[in-house]
Amino acid sequence: MDRKWVRNGFLFFLCGWLALAGCAASPKEQAALFSWNPGEVDPSAWPELEVVLEERGISAVYQQMEFNDFAAVERFVAFLSARDVQTYALMGEVDWSFAEYEQPMRASIQAAATYNKDQKEKLAGVVLDVEPYLSTAWKTDPRGVFAQYLKNMESAYRLCEENGLELLLCIPYHFDQTVGTALLDSLIQNACDGIIVMNYNRRDEIGQIQTEVELARKDRKSVTNAYEFLPAGEHDLTKNNTYAQEDASVLEASRQKLKEAYPTIRFAYHCLEALKER
Repeated sequence: MDRKWVRNGFLFFLCGWLALAGCAASPKEQAALFSWNPGEVDPSAWPELEVVLEERGISAVYQQMEFNDFAAVERFVAFLSARDVQTYALMGEVDWSFAEYEQPMRASIQAAATYNKDQKEKLAGVVLDVEPYLSTAWKTDPRGVFAQYLKNMESAYRLCEENGLELLLCIPYHFDQTVGTALLDSLIQNACDGIIVMNYNRRDEIGQIQTEVELARKDRKSVTNAYEFLPAGEHDLTKNNTYAQEDASVLEASRQKLKEAYPTIRFAYHCLEALKER
């Protein structure tokens, strides 16, 4: 009886240990985080930021920042790097869709490139959030506006390539519907290393990004699904656009369904300012 008890006890312990090992081998799915407040670069903001990083399993931060103090930026990048978190320079204006604003756009990207050349702690890349569909001209000539936007994004991509910076483009889920698949394909193929789809419509999260995923797969570009966390009422958001009011299980169910449909998809959360309030 004693030997049998010892043997069963050992088997119980072994099964438990293997189960734990299996959990350790399958880390929690990670995500990127948008942060639009340049003040997050200051060390006084880091304690709150660190809480969100840990709670949300963040592996990359898309941070809007000013490049007038390289030492301050480097301290921030080093803070994130020590936590195995990559830093991307987040930037973008609606006006960057138009020809006369190509040079200001390039100047902003060049500031990030110059930082990377001069400093030890490197940025992983640039995230461009340029929204041509918010311009007045888009209402009457969306394809014409998109054509110039595409030229500007191609220019941005060439500059990033020249400086060894990854370029990720934020796009809405409806470009294929408003300007057509061919123009969207040109954008994905010729103007970025990957797309971040602002998938802010919970009715059909899988179906409404199918075209974007298929084009990105064809062009060998990455796809990130962005979730909104700003509360309903801000920026004309409704409850159908955001996860602000939902608990973690609802978000996780969505992530699992998207991962099953598109195994290589990545995730991002918009944005730090909103997640601090949860």
